[in-house]
Amino acid sequence: MNKKVLIVEDDETLSNPLKESLEQEGFEVTVAVEGGEGLKQSLSKEYKILLLDINLPAISGVTILQKVRAQEWGKDLPVIFLTSQDTDEEMLDKINSLNPRFYFVKGNTSLSEVIDAVKEILI
Repeated sequence: MNKKVLIVEDDETLSNPLKESLEQEGFEVTVAVEGGEGLKQSLSKEYKILLLDINLPAISGVTILQKVRAQEWGKDLPVIFLTSQDTDEEMLDKINSLNPRFYFVKGNTSLSEVIDAVKEILI
């Protein structure tokens, strides 16, 4: 089973422990720290799940997912959104229209909750 995970997160205090924890669980993890690289990696079709920060330098996680969802192979790709802030109703509507599997506010979510969500989707 392909267990390739892409994390697109500019905050290394989150992405590094998340990467290490997922690797300990047997996942192969790539990290992109800004939106442009995240978009390029996302469109490579090699990942089984994306973990996207919403607020990224260059290109937002929402824009990345819109471009992935526009691809036939990306319509059902599992995605977990991560954000550092609560979002307004308009942004939540946009996020929900993209059909993420989970949406976590970083300050209200433990690392183990994110790991469990990835495991729930891929195992």
